[in-house]
Amino acid sequence: MSESALRKIELDGWRGEIVSRYDQPVLRRALRELPHLTRSPEASVLMEGRNRLVCLNLPLGQNEFIEVVVKEFRPRGLVKLRSLLTGSKARRSFYGSLFLKQNLIKAPEPVAYLENRSPWQEQAEYFLATKIKDSREIRFYFQKYSPEQLDLLLLKLAAFCREMHCRGVFHRDLSDGNILVRETETGIYEFFLLDTNRVRLKRKIGRLSRLKNLIRLGLPPSRQRFFLEAYFGDKKISFLDWLWYRSLKGLYTLWIKIKKWLRLRALARRLRLQ
Repeated sequence: MSESALRKIELDGWRGEIVSRYDQPVLRRALRELPHLTRSPEASVLMEGRNRLVCLNLPLGQNEFIEVVVKEFRPRGLVKLRSLLTGSKARRSFYGSLFLKQNLIKAPEPVAYLENRSPWQEQAEYFLATKIKDSREIRFYFQKYSPEQLDLLLLKLAAFCREMHCRGVFHRDLSDGNILVRETETGIYEFFLLDTNRVRLKRKIGRLSRLKNLIRLGLPPSRQRFFLEAYFGDKKISFLDWLWYRSLKGLYTLWIKIKKWLRLRALARRLRLQ
């Protein structure tokens, strides 16, 4: 998307950018009230955690609305200072989504972002994107599909991941929670990438890097080799490929267990259970 398709935003200490097709006076007024709107009864909370996700219906014009998902980041400390150099997560999410669109990889349509660049204020940053309707995280299908349905889904997912890597798109958290799936009435699967602040462009993604990038997908153990063979197509999976993938996946799984254990211990200490 060209720079002429984007417009600057300056709102009461906030600044950011908006895609020109969404740049309407009523939407700008809504953006000014975003901290209030995201905690109003009109906001539907999708996720509450380190980052917060809500769904809002925002006005575009007379009797015209757009349904958006607002991702709220609250950086603190060193993360806040680092964002002054690397750009805020909201900005990286916005440009990551634009980059995916330019490279024909589907993601929620970016609308706008707002950030506060002062290192001394702990205000939120906001990234707005259109809501993908009738979609679910891919983990739902891993859990609910029959073996035949799952194999068809994995074939399509493998093709999507291969195309993404061939275009130099590297997602640093290619996990079940960051891939949305929408199944059309004709049985075609559409995949959408989330958490676009983690998207990076690489000139070339090597074979070992590709295998490493796939370990966060929660594939059923019995279908992991099937998925990798579908991903590489005519290029066979060697013993070393399989050993590399399984070793890294085992280490990643162990790390997730350790993080959960540490969080439980920290919670127990706060509650004085230990």
